[in-house]
Amino acid sequence: MKKYVCTVCGYIAEGSIPEQCPVCKAPASAFVEKTGNTNDEIMTAASSMVGQVDAVFTPTDNVVMAAAAAVSETLTKGGIPFYTGADSFVTAGAFATCGVNYTELGAYTADMAMDILLGGAVPEFHVMDGGIITVNTDTAAAMSLDYSCFDSMGTVVEVTTTKD
Repeated sequence: MKKYVCTVCGYIAEGSIPEQCPVCKAPASAFVEKTGNTNDEIMTAASSMVGQVDAVFTPTDNVVMAAAAAVSETLTKGGIPFYTGADSFVTAGAFATCGVNYTELGAYTADMAMDILLGGAVPEFHVMDGGIITVNTDTAAAMSLDYSCFDSMGTVVEVTTTKD
């Protein structure tokens, strides 16, 4: 699948170029193609971003995850914070991710199911408050990044890079 990187913020879109970046609102012209279907292609794409972007975000992607440790190392050495869609990337060396608290989500889902079953009322949607921000302290230290700004956004969980 083709991947396109926003040269303003590093957001990666899959499939096609969006009309504007969903993160920084840059126009479609700010995107460049960075395709990767193998570890080598992912590493080439990551290396080519050094000096071109200020940050990189990847959604949860199995191909990127297979190369996450090497991508993290390349981006960290290049001074580029690597934000991800899953905490498994963070333990592989990425800087940070933000996710929902799955225990709270499960409890809310159970309550919602009971309300539907007992009363038939189906809510339109629910936004989970807060979240869990997972930060790799090894990466933060290597890049001299202060992540205290995350403290007001949710529960901060500090992890280190693992070999697995």
